[in-house]
Amino acid sequence: MIAIVLGVVGLIWWPVFANARDGRSPDFYRLRSMSRAQEVYLQDHDMRLQRGDLWMDALYPYVKTTTTFVDSQTGLGEHEGPAFNDRKSGEYGYSFFQPLGLKALSEIEFPDRQIMVFQSSDLRWNASGPLDSMAFRRGGVAARALTAFGSSRIVEDGTFSKSAGVIDAVPKPFRKEKE
Repeated sequence: MIAIVLGVVGLIWWPVFANARDGRSPDFYRLRSMSRAQEVYLQDHDMRLQRGDLWMDALYPYVKTTTTFVDSQTGLGEHEGPAFNDRKSGEYGYSFFQPLGLKALSEIEFPDRQIMVFQSSDLRWNASGPLDSMAFRRGGVAARALTAFGSSRIVEDGTFSKSAGVIDAVPKPFRKEKE
């Protein structure tokens, strides 16, 4: 009987400990949460993206915490977010690529390579704009981005079109991460 109880407890806790050791950054998990929220948002809104200047407001009901939108390298620390989910205070670190606002997913030519959300030097809530505000962290050579198709990518400067926001067909990987 004790063995069964311990087995069940082990099965419950195994994923928690496995994820803690897999070496992925907190930003990977935050982008994955944004991606899942985006998927549900698209289903709820006839496969149409949200307004660029209100993108965090649109996804917030699906993630229920502002910490999801905090880039761990903005100086807030790995697990800290704006106090009490106050969206007006704090530094976030992600921006929405403004030209995609209100577009239908079917209107995007390369959704698997189209940058939609990216690490940004604009730290405001609902930050959006051109890719000129992309913040290249990782020694100034790469930034983390979320494509319109929902995949988390690490992009290097020069491997995408800044005007169109499309990543090159075969980007040089900065560091391969587990999905």
